[in-house]
Amino acid sequence: MAERVSGPASYFPSIEAKYGRSIAEWKTLMRGTGLTSHKELVSWLKNEHRFGHGHANALAAHLLAESSPRGTDDELVDRLFSSKKAHWRPVYDELLRIITGFGPVKVLPKKTVVGIGTRAQFAMLAPATPDRFDVGLKLPDVEPTERLEPARSWNTLMTHRVRLADPRQVDQELIGWLRTAYERSNS
Repeated sequence: MAERVSGPASYFPSIEAKYGRSIAEWKTLMRGTGLTSHKELVSWLKNEHRFGHGHANALAAHLLAESSPRGTDDELVDRLFSSKKAHWRPVYDELLRIITGFGPVKVLPKKTVVGIGTRAQFAMLAPATPDRFDVGLKLPDVEPTERLEPARSWNTLMTHRVRLADPRQVDQELIGWLRTAYERSNS
């Protein structure tokens, strides 16, 4: 049985049939434009070659994913703590040490945050600015406090956020919230 294709590549057979070129040819043409943003490439495909939005979006996303490799998990974490945010690395390391002490977890680095999960993601760690480190928590049914604020649009996977302005704010209260989020993610 053939492997099921998903994501942008699932559009490739219909793109090739409808627009008359191979995916490799389209990518060569796209690279030749000098355009670098997703939005620009989508617009170019739509305006110059009459692509539908879904096809243009899929092809642009695939091309850009190839040209900007994700990197290893360690590289992603290292990039989070570049120059102006480097002083937050010990806070991240300490929080990760504490969380992994609760039991097995998955560490899920992304471009701007590191997700932490078991069966489901329950926390996020993010050096937000040079002056602030954010800890996101999934604690449904826990009332916000002045310190444990609602996450709102900061991250829709989390229900709460704690903003740290000083490494000394990694205290028993924060550790308790992290432990509760961890325990709930396992139940």
